[in-house]
Amino acid sequence: MSTRPPILTVLGPTASGKSALAIRLAKTLGAEILSADSRQCYKGMSIGTSATTPEEQLGLTHHYVQSISPHQPESASSFSIFANKVMEETQRKGTPLIIVGGSTLYLQALFFPLASLPPASKENLEELERQESREGLQSLYRKLERVDPHYASTMDGLNRQRIFRALDVWMQTGEPFSSYHSQQEQGYDNPTNPVVQSQPVFGLHMDRAMLHDRIAKRVKHMIDRGLQDEVEQLLKSGCSWESSPMKSVGYREWKPFFEGNASLKEVQEAIIVATRQYAKRQMTWFRRWPFVQWIHAGVSGR
Repeated sequence: MSTRPPILTVLGPTASGKSALAIRLAKTLGAEILSADSRQCYKGMSIGTSATTPEEQLGLTHHYVQSISPHQPESASSFSIFANKVMEETQRKGTPLIIVGGSTLYLQALFFPLASLPPASKENLEELERQESREGLQSLYRKLERVDPHYASTMDGLNRQRIFRALDVWMQTGEPFSSYHSQQEQGYDNPTNPVVQSQPVFGLHMDRAMLHDRIAKRVKHMIDRGLQDEVEQLLKSGCSWESSPMKSVGYREWKPFFEGNASLKEVQEAIIVATRQYAKRQMTWFRRWPFVQWIHAGVSGR
């Protein structure tokens, strides 16, 4: 029988209570926590991502939370490298680990490691920048939809970094970027990453009406806590509306407000609608994974 410390994964749609459950499990097991969230990793984005607070983290070791500059490029591939190092270290120490998050591509890169990708081509990126300058990012996204519709459909908004990387790989190899994700549609029965292959993966789900109510309340709470100021500080720090972090749900909806074209109430409603749509996409993705053990979530917790 294996004596390895457990690595438990808790996934689910936004606002389903993953963080609260992960914290309870970590305290019970004496575990560390690894966030699999593509936005909670950024400094200065704690409110809009509902990242765990310093008070909630007290006494627990958290990885990949509020640790990266919003000006630093980050991807599912780089997360996978970081996550594997954390898993190796906790296994070496004999410490349990709780992986928690809802970022679909990050979790996929963890469960099903990406095939070897070619390094970025400076020439291709410069050419894409020229095309963007002439035609706009939307034009490049439409191009990606033509050459790699599967990958384009996974995007949460116009993510410049991901669009450039996917088109760069296609320009170099002639193959769609999504083809480098191992297993693809037909092979998701079990994770291929040996570190998590035999470890339990729990998914939280709840009735749609309950989830929608939680989302609406959480968005209001974010705004009450000062989400507007957080967005303003990110803009002042040099983030643009085209930067990857500012394309996130909860942040991109503020652009009309700061341009004088939307009210605070309209921003709040736009974030609620976008978050509900995002939660639906998350569940569509997670249901492809038969190894997830689903738990009906209660009404308490984050």
